[in-house]
Amino acid sequence: MITGFGNNVVSALAENVTSVQTTITVMPDQGAMFAALLTADLENPSNPQNMYAIITLTNSGQTAREICHLTAVKGDVLTVVRGREGTTARGWSLNDVVANFATRGSENGFVQAEQLQTGQYTAAVAGGSENALAIELPGTFFLNNATDWTFRTPIIVVPTLTNTGAATLQLVIGGKVLGTFPLYKGNKAPLEAGDIIADIPIACLLDKSKTFFSVINPVKVYSLDKGLVRSVNKILPNDKGAVTLKPHDISAVQANGGTHSDGDHNIQIEWDGKLHGTVDSTYVGEFFTTANPPNAAQTGAYPKTGGNLNEEASVTVISAVKTAGAGQAIYAPMFRSCIKGRGGDVDFKDGASACLRMVEVVGNYAYAEILVDGYSSVHSFQFRNDGTIRSPGSVYAGGAFIQSDGNIYGPVWGGYLSNWVAGQIDSRINNNNGWVNNQIAAQINDVRNWVYQNFVNSSRQASAQWAAATVGGGAGLQVPAGCVVIGARNNGSSNVANMGILYAAEQILVNGNWMTIGLA
Repeated sequence: MITGFGNNVVSALAENVTSVQTTITVMPDQGAMFAALLTADLENPSNPQNMYAIITLTNSGQTAREICHLTAVKGDVLTVVRGREGTTARGWSLNDVVANFATRGSENGFVQAEQLQTGQYTAAVAGGSENALAIELPGTFFLNNATDWTFRTPIIVVPTLTNTGAATLQLVIGGKVLGTFPLYKGNKAPLEAGDIIADIPIACLLDKSKTFFSVINPVKVYSLDKGLVRSVNKILPNDKGAVTLKPHDISAVQANGGTHSDGDHNIQIEWDGKLHGTVDSTYVGEFFTTANPPNAAQTGAYPKTGGNLNEEASVTVISAVKTAGAGQAIYAPMFRSCIKGRGGDVDFKDGASACLRMVEVVGNYAYAEILVDGYSSVHSFQFRNDGTIRSPGSVYAGGAFIQSDGNIYGPVWGGYLSNWVAGQIDSRINNNNGWVNNQIAAQINDVRNWVYQNFVNSSRQASAQWAAATVGGGAGLQVPAGCVVIGARNNGSSNVANMGILYAAEQILVNGNWMTIGLA
């Protein structure tokens, strides 16, 4: 992020602010001058910049200060990051000052001549190893939780070691590791041994994809095994004209001048409709070209027209490394057989074909799959790693088969197994209906007898009778146990003391016997 500035941007708080607020409100109609802090007078449309501004909160006597980063403005409301540059977020009051004062942080953002000339922000001495360089540069890309970054100027890297092969550069900016990037030449070829020389700076340009750096001054500019031919049998480098080559004009490899040289040799190339080569006096065979490709026998390959593999041969096809989430399927290469003109198209939707492949459902199971494509439909047969076989339709064995719903058909069952089982059940039921009914009747009779013997079957009230005595002299009168009072009379007198009592016994019937209910 780059720092925005303004002229005399000063206002006051329109309300109290706590120490944890991330938005503050300035006086009415004064938010616009703070919003201007987040704009630039000079802009490059192809290189937009993230901007922030530094503002200070202080009281009228400027005895307390808090530095904040302004990141957004909406109306008169400022969005800020509190407590920057070593200051502490605290509460502020209505009418306290809000201003775009210069601070150490804002001054540090100015690039000075010496920083520019020494490459303070774009050059570094490399650490790491000879083929894994690492540098760290200061930067403000990631202030205030920003995430975007780029580099459009060359980065000058001063190596301390000479590389021995392909190399990478780890880049750290502002304390954040941005990644480890391959170092390529201008033609995107990996660096070769000696392309980086210790203490000789290399200039690295970041690709637009931000995935690699191009080294624009490697020792070997392009990866070429041989130098460019400028002329033949001439000294001047830009000499022009036709060149005629004759036998013995070209030495294959100068004596002791190549990796496989064992002396001076002459190469002869002949043409009889095909190119042939001879080294010295030894015929080395014909040259294969797109117009004269080798046949299967010449390369030991299996012919396209078919043939037989060695009886001990086996063929293994290994797929590329594949990854997927749990429950997702990944597929191995397939072996496919097609009837020409009747199928074979990659969408498996017409004609006749069959293929075999391995499938893994990540985290669940794997299976060998046979796909059969014919008459506009595709069916999958699975042989799973748990030993089970999955078929989308019926499975036949001779005249018998297993249907996809689990039913079985075969002559041993006289047709479908479900029908045979149903018949067996019906037969057993029909043959045993009398026995079942007798068993049920016996059980019901046993239950009825037990209930009759142990439970109350009925109840009644016995014949009523008058108590032998009358109520008199204030004494109580009790009827016999198991009896209840059902009536009374005063014997023609108004004196209650001569009242007679009528009672009857309460009886229950158990196991054929009437019994009077006793006292508890």
